[in-house]
Amino acid sequence: MSILLVIFYFLFNKLYLFQNYGSNFLNYPLPAKSILHLCEIIKGTLYYESWRYLSIVQYILISVMILTLIKRKSSLSVNIVYRDAFWYLTICTLGVIIYMILMAQQFIAHDYYMLDTFLPLLVFWSFGYYQIINKSKIKRLFILFCILGLAANRAVYSFGFGPRKESPLEITRTNFVNSESTLDSLGISVKHKILLIDAYSPNLAFINMNRQGYCVMTTSYTNIQKSLDWQYDYIITQNFSYENDVLSNYPNFEKETSVFFKNDKFTIRTKK
Repeated sequence: MSILLVIFYFLFNKLYLFQNYGSNFLNYPLPAKSILHLCEIIKGTLYYESWRYLSIVQYILISVMILTLIKRKSSLSVNIVYRDAFWYLTICTLGVIIYMILMAQQFIAHDYYMLDTFLPLLVFWSFGYYQIINKSKIKRLFILFCILGLAANRAVYSFGFGPRKESPLEITRTNFVNSESTLDSLGISVKHKILLIDAYSPNLAFINMNRQGYCVMTTSYTNIQKSLDWQYDYIITQNFSYENDVLSNYPNFEKETSVFFKNDKFTIRTKK
């Protein structure tokens, strides 16, 4: 019965909601383009997202766990009661790694990708670690670190969810603060449709502009070319990413559009 409900919900989304309202969900993989690109994604994820998940206390605990397992690997033994659970966790871990490879480009800007994959596994592996470590002293330290980790949740919020000025998402958010009044002063009404190219988020800009329209998040030549044929009134690009994300991918962009308004944050254009 539960499988039938999942199939029904999928068909309802695909055949009704998608056809009538469109979809904001991915239905194709987004792997890294190369090994170097994968390394950049991992580095960016650790820099932008790492403090969204755990505190320094919890990262120290994880390091201690790994070092302990490496040091005591020859003397460790898994109780037969937990052996199947360990195999199950191993299979789940391999599955998560495969999923991470398939959707690598999403991890750098979406914390819920990590929260739904690696973080639950980490919790269960921590329980497993507690079961196979026999020394009571280590168990007491484990519990102490867990308590300290919970106590440091405020630090996780401050470092992980506080604004980072150099993040493209934060730049996008700040670029469109008070943009509604700017558009109003230019005579761009709420009825006018906006085409936002180089959008790092489909919502941040439109919420601040209080306008409706379309966004291009992947600024390939084909995507920009197709979007220019959509039904819209004005085109908006962000100045900080314009040359690298728009002009370099679509060199004819300035020949096909005219500048209507420009400030230090974004540029409004119309199609010629």
